[in-house]
Amino acid sequence: MTQTPCPHCGVDIDSDSIFCDQCGAKLLKCPKCGGLRKGKFCLKCGVPTVPADAPATPVNPVNPVTPPSGVVPPDPRPIPPDPQPVNPAGPRPTTIPPAQQQPVRITCPAMGVTLMLQPGAMIGRGTGPYKAQLATFQYISGTHARLDFDGMRWTITDIGSRNGTAVNGMPCSVSMPVQLRVGDVIRFATVYDFNVE
Repeated sequence: MTQTPCPHCGVDIDSDSIFCDQCGAKLLKCPKCGGLRKGKFCLKCGVPTVPADAPATPVNPVNPVTPPSGVVPPDPRPIPPDPQPVNPAGPRPTTIPPAQQQPVRITCPAMGVTLMLQPGAMIGRGTGPYKAQLATFQYISGTHARLDFDGMRWTITDIGSRNGTAVNGMPCSVSMPVQLRVGDVIRFATVYDFNVE
């Protein structure tokens, strides 16, 4: 039997469980990817979750359910290639379309703070490379969240902070890191909004 973390408490449980053996929470699953989730929508696929004991039903790609405000499901359409006009002087340099550009910083205009993204960096008032810049952010925990980069995408993970972390209104956690895209808004401790740029 394979094990998977409970989306509520993070303890490993049997992947076919209906309730968590540790915290007792009723489990939900994504009918598309099969992963256990705790919200009404799968943050990976953007489709509504169903009870873990629900029979498998195909997801309707023609009439998908609209997720709640703030949830942006991944675009299933392929990104069209950049048109390459004929250039007699030789090939032109390859550029990344804006939709694929990676974030480089997060900024909090209200507090006048800019944090350059660093892979594996801890975000907190007492830990990590940003602690001096976040010293006056009284509702951010000493060790609040972590930034990660896998070579293709940035993610943020709340690591058990007291007041939480959310991206575009969707909370993140150790069991559910959230991908960052240019234009997203990260809210730390339900107080501080940082724009992803």
